[in-house]
Amino acid sequence: GELTPTSNYSGVFVSGILGYSAFTGTTSTIENCLNKGIIASYTSGGVHNYQGISFVVFGETQTQITNSLNVGKVNNMQAANVIAFGATIRNSYFDITVNSGSTEENAKTTDEIVRGEGFKELYGDEWVFSNENTHYPYPDIDFTVFDTNIKQSILEELKAEFDPAA
Repeated sequence: GELTPTSNYSGVFVSGILGYSAFTGTTSTIENCLNKGIIASYTSGGVHNYQGISFVVFGETQTQITNSLNVGKVNNMQAANVIAFGATIRNSYFDITVNSGSTEENAKTTDEIVRGEGFKELYGDEWVFSNENTHYPYPDIDFTVFDTNIKQSILEELKAEFDPAA
């Protein structure tokens, strides 16, 4: 869904997967993640930090983003970064069609992402790609392992979102 900061407090981190990651002495890994949501801007003051996947501070080599995609629009991106700021990024891409103006590496057009151009083979069996090239790829989620306390209707909505054939 859309993420919008609701405070004018400066220093808010708004990201699609992990808002803020800082060096803790151990490696943090974000892997096989997809952000489709819009990262909206707060227009009533405050300095916020916007990234599609994560905003990382201190210890760039300690936070790694691998096999992930950001296909949502990131408003007010910091330093033209769409995926992340301050992380080691491997096999992770963002949609330049919806995030024009970014100078960050790892940009692909919507068509390239849908086709998996240049990275499909790297994502292996952990991602589902459309044979007809009609929609974004998505992580292969096993919905049978979710907590049974989650309402079935919510799981069905998630499955429909991530599996257009469902």
